[in-house]
Amino acid sequence: MKNEASLLIDKIMNLLEIYTNKELADKLNLSAAAISRWKKYNYIDPIKKKCRELGIYNEIFGDADFNTIIIDQGKKSKAAGRDFNETPSDHKIENLEFENLTVEIIKKLIKKFGEEKLQKKLMDLMVEN
Repeated sequence: MKNEASLLIDKIMNLLEIYTNKELADKLNLSAAAISRWKKYNYIDPIKKKCRELGIYNEIFGDADFNTIIIDQGKKSKAAGRDFNETPSDHKIENLEFENLTVEIIKKLIKKFGEEKLQKKLMDLMVEN
């Protein structure tokens, strides 16, 4: 089964009508080895950065509709496309102090849409409101 980075790279290649890692690397001004590392180590942040640079971030990361969910991540967080403080990857949602219902809703949303896409949509929502 492909990891998330591989799936995102496939999505980028489809959008840009590119068929090889070499073509993608040339388009992104990277080496083909960099693309391979992204896939091998499931690097998402560099993919996000390149998508922002190309102006295709929303096409790759944004297709879920979140109209009623608002989560306050704090004053240090910023909108997608800019730096923000992420929870360390070893910090599980179960360790946060939320109501049980909130935790269950977040778990279901992550399962349905994926963590990266959910984070982006929540940050977009915070900026809109």
